[in-house]
Amino acid sequence: MTDGVLASGSAILYRLWDLGDEIDLPAADRLFADAAPSRRRPGRFEARALSIPTLPLVLSLGGRRLTIGREECEVESRATLFDFGVVSLRLHITPSAELPWSRLVGLVASLQGQAELEAVVAEQRDRLLDRLRPAVRALQLADVAEDYTVVRLHRLHDATGAPCDPRALDERELGELLLPGGAALDPRTRASLLAHRSSYTTQDLTVLGWDAGLVVEPDPADTDVEQLLEFANAQLLELRVYDIRLGRELREMGTRITAARRAAVGAFTGSYRTLLIDLLTVVAEVSELVERAENAFKVTDDVYLGRVYTDAMRLFRADVWRADVARKLDTLRGTYTMLHDETQTTRAHLLEMAIILLFVVDIVLALLRR
Repeated sequence: MTDGVLASGSAILYRLWDLGDEIDLPAADRLFADAAPSRRRPGRFEARALSIPTLPLVLSLGGRRLTIGREECEVESRATLFDFGVVSLRLHITPSAELPWSRLVGLVASLQGQAELEAVVAEQRDRLLDRLRPAVRALQLADVAEDYTVVRLHRLHDATGAPCDPRALDERELGELLLPGGAALDPRTRASLLAHRSSYTTQDLTVLGWDAGLVVEPDPADTDVEQLLEFANAQLLELRVYDIRLGRELREMGTRITAARRAAVGAFTGSYRTLLIDLLTVVAEVSELVERAENAFKVTDDVYLGRVYTDAMRLFRADVWRADVARKLDTLRGTYTMLHDETQTTRAHLLEMAIILLFVVDIVLALLRR
């Protein structure tokens, strides 16, 4: 289909970081008053079936022109701030003219590792982090980050100007656009990697891959699907961050328990008491933060936008990360129960020994009085 096809649109690079436990969005709004802060809910009719308790804050960070591969492009930077501690930087890369499909493929392929783009990402990230400090609770840049690329097209047409049906794009054409080495992949592999494909009308198309997705939507102002994918990546990032945090807590807790048990009276010198308090604190904090991230976006009906979001979370294997986080929380809860029971048992034994000792002392004193 793509012979002679021209495409109009942009490539959007997402870079997401966890900055801390919470971002105070009203405070961030004041800090970035010069960046035209705004909040936007998905605008489609069926978006009523989406639950977003706290809309994220969107900032405009300016633009510049760059040459990327063979193309002159306008690069516009925007950021989305989520109240659960995530910031998403988006680079909207728009060629100066519509492109033949082959050049669009070349442009997307040249985005990864492009030095000038990575320099823009690093610069914007550092500026955001510096200005956001007063609005972030427990500020600490996490070791892991998420990245994703969306190819957003609002027009596909042939040389005569006649529109092309995006649903006619085959897996080979989609693979060369969205998958590394896609043109050379085994057809069955390519089909499995591009299985998440949806259309709402005859004029739109959403195809999700692991690292990149294609969104064809004729209305340039309709960015609902991109917003959903941003939410999905933010929630995935939070699951990964807390999975790593819980793994670290488990390792440290094991070391601390071993050290406490080596002490002759560890349970009574405060070692176990501190461990128990720390365990409860970690479980409570992580449970609350994970729940906040999970509840930041929910689908209440099986509408098109909901299916796209569900497909994204399934593709990102969010259930696996959720299960891992839940398992580690259960392990910490079990550790708390074990230490608490061990402490109570040890205290009961020592109390029994003290009572026996008092009886012995009483008997000895009685014998000495005779």
